[in-house]
Amino acid sequence: MKISLKRRTAVRLLSYLTALCLVLAGFAIQGQAQARAKLQAAENGYMRTLSDLVTHMDTLQAALTKASFAGTAPMLRTLSAKMSQESGYAKQAVATLPLQDISLENTNKFLAQVGDYAVSLADRMSLGETLSGAEYDTLASLRDYCERLYREILVLQDEAAAGSVKWDDRQIGDEAGGFAAGLQEFENSFADYPTLLYDGPFSDHLLEREAQMIKGKTTVAGITARSTAARALHIDPDALTEGVGEEGSMECYTFSAENGTRAAAVTVGGGYLCYTVSGRAVGTPTLSMEDGVARAAAYLTECGYDSMTASYYEESGGVLTCNFAYQEGDYLCYTDLIKVSVALDNGEILGIDARGFLVNHTDRAPHATLDETAARRSLSPALTVTGSRLCIIPTDGMTEVPCYEFLCTTEQGDRVLVYIRTDDGREQEIMLLLEDSHGVMTI
Repeated sequence: MKISLKRRTAVRLLSYLTALCLVLAGFAIQGQAQARAKLQAAENGYMRTLSDLVTHMDTLQAALTKASFAGTAPMLRTLSAKMSQESGYAKQAVATLPLQDISLENTNKFLAQVGDYAVSLADRMSLGETLSGAEYDTLASLRDYCERLYREILVLQDEAAAGSVKWDDRQIGDEAGGFAAGLQEFENSFADYPTLLYDGPFSDHLLEREAQMIKGKTTVAGITARSTAARALHIDPDALTEGVGEEGSMECYTFSAENGTRAAAVTVGGGYLCYTVSGRAVGTPTLSMEDGVARAAAYLTECGYDSMTASYYEESGGVLTCNFAYQEGDYLCYTDLIKVSVALDNGEILGIDARGFLVNHTDRAPHATLDETAARRSLSPALTVTGSRLCIIPTDGMTEVPCYEFLCTTEQGDRVLVYIRTDDGREQEIMLLLEDSHGVMTI
């Protein structure tokens, strides 16, 4: 009887152990299946991003080709708007791909400059200026660089479709040559890239300046920058994918979300929000431009940018872009500029660009040696003053000048802004103030 019980116990124990092994094997198989499913989902996401990148680069290349032959301001403005949009989308897509081991400073600079440069040319043509042969040559050169980058990305797409891209270990390409090698080759091909000096935030003379706001600031950790980016995008930090950091005079951590349709950059020094972008389509406006300005102002405060005053704004395609300048005491600092874009269909913040502020903002102690009454004597008798304030404006030589800003009207009813220096009463600048159904801008 005892032997029978022992046998029964042994059989039961063996049965339990067998069942346990089967359960553990089941868990292992399930875990492997989940890991494969997760890997496949990631690969599918990268392939979608890659497909989007090809589309954006193709459209950008076509717009650049057309721009190199544009002869009128309206046409160049239309094409430059398309280039700005597509280059922004392309930059977001590149930031979403797993490229941690590749430095893409030149590629990111190219994507930032290409649309911005065309916009500056369109602005000049709107004022009646004629573009030089050298400027058309520059557009052609940018088109050539765009075409080369487009070809490299097509190579990646072919290799990814053939399964030769190692997405699983977050390494693109292999020793035989993949996207990593191709993009690195493109990075190294910028020896003849033109120096772009123009009126825009990505002009080489501004990009090469040391950012005053982050000078000497402590380096923040990536996890801190991630939290800053998540708050700015109003999403969970875990939903962000860290991309290749931006180098140069303003080093930044970069993050993306929602398959690259949203992105943000945070400075390595000081951890300041540098920019955000969102690529969603905007529907029919339901908010007024005044509502949009109010939402933009509230967002700036939320992001930690206080003492900012709205100056000029413009609506296009249902998106309001508002310029904010820093208010330092009685002086409005047009040098310390932040741009905020708001979707007027639901009030969502589509983007913020604080690079102008980060580059120029510093402690100042402006003092007017000339009083306002004396400054008014420099104004034309054909103008009637309707308002005035103190301000600081930038110069072409990358310096800044304290001025009195006089808002004036002409006999014909036009509005003009005249800037008189506070030190010697000289006219520093004259701007035309334009106001219509699309906003308030200056030229």
